[in-house]
Amino acid sequence: MRTILKLLAVALVLLFIGVAVAAPQVFYQENGVMDFDATGAAGYDQPVLGNPEGPKADFSVEPAYVAFRILGDYSNLNVSNSRFVVEYQVVFNVTNLSDREAEMTHADFAAAGKIEVLPAVIADVLFSRAGETLNGSCGGMVEGLWLDDKWVSTTWIPGKDYPSNLFREIRYEHNVTATIPDLPADASETGTWVNAVPIAQYRNASGIQAVHMYINGAWVEVTGRVRADPAQPFLKGSNTLIACVTTYGAERYPADPQLFGSFNTDAVPSRLWNRCGDSVMSYRWAYGMNGSRGFDCTWKPKQSRLLMLNGSRTVFSTSGFDALESGNITFYAAVANYVSKPPVNGVFSDNSLTAFWIKNIQLENTADGYVYNTLLNSNETFQTDLSGLEAYIVPKSSVSVSLPLGNQTIG
Repeated sequence: MRTILKLLAVALVLLFIGVAVAAPQVFYQENGVMDFDATGAAGYDQPVLGNPEGPKADFSVEPAYVAFRILGDYSNLNVSNSRFVVEYQVVFNVTNLSDREAEMTHADFAAAGKIEVLPAVIADVLFSRAGETLNGSCGGMVEGLWLDDKWVSTTWIPGKDYPSNLFREIRYEHNVTATIPDLPADASETGTWVNAVPIAQYRNASGIQAVHMYINGAWVEVTGRVRADPAQPFLKGSNTLIACVTTYGAERYPADPQLFGSFNTDAVPSRLWNRCGDSVMSYRWAYGMNGSRGFDCTWKPKQSRLLMLNGSRTVFSTSGFDALESGNITFYAAVANYVSKPPVNGVFSDNSLTAFWIKNIQLENTADGYVYNTLLNSNETFQTDLSGLEAYIVPKSSVSVSLPLGNQTIG
């Protein structure tokens, strides 16, 4: 397999990105699956190249109900330093399409004036507000790529003390040259050949600005000269109103303190740094909340459940408000899962998969806020379990108290 990202054909035509179809237009389909952790959220062991593929569970995700309420003085949104509060409540329909039991690890949600998925060398996520010029980079190892139409899948790194030499060379702070240096005549005696290619990718709110590739012991400027096979997704949201990540699952495996000491040239880290990424994202830890009344993260085969995300955020920018007020805004949703399977003889297998949904939808401007509703009729509402995370549709008559948006019951 040449890349970490693979395209999987799943039920209901859930194609978003895949190996079978590598043309750029696949990036603009509304939903599907990605074989990588979209957010790189904390709490998971990071995958390493060379790990064998393990069993995976195809999921689907779709926001079925979204409600926003704007609080505060926003009568003149063009005044500098305007400040207001956005309350949001989102109900996802999450389905395990597979025949395997799987645990959901995190759910992502964003609403923005525009969300694009652009081709890149390294998969990345960046949501920005209106007028922001965020700068940042991510760096990592890919199994191979095309450089000037030549396939490259190995890298020479000076030093024989692998993996220490890898971490000395492949880091955020590095000089860059415009020309590829010659390989030393004694390369095999003085260095290590690694079965992967180090890449640094620089981006801002406008897109990918530059790409560096580590070649023959030096970082080389290769912008416009390299391409992944297939292209990796750069998820770019602009004019963002809300973007959040909610983490549910515990670490999938215990941390192995010997992991780095046991590397060989077929096992190298895929992600080494990520600076200034997804800066608009807010993060929430939801696993085991409310003491013993924790959320059940496990989806049984073919099971569908309603997942609720809610909260509020103080906003110091009017970014995304025009799109919200017009009723025409783009939503992004993702859920990541893994099939529980511990290491065998100390070798981790890749059992994770992420389902995506991106779509421009219409909201109704009501007296109570902005609403997108595909589930409830006028006599129904949502009520959650004790964790406040799993939602159920119930008659309004069965609810004795109507709680405000951002709590357990709405409608």
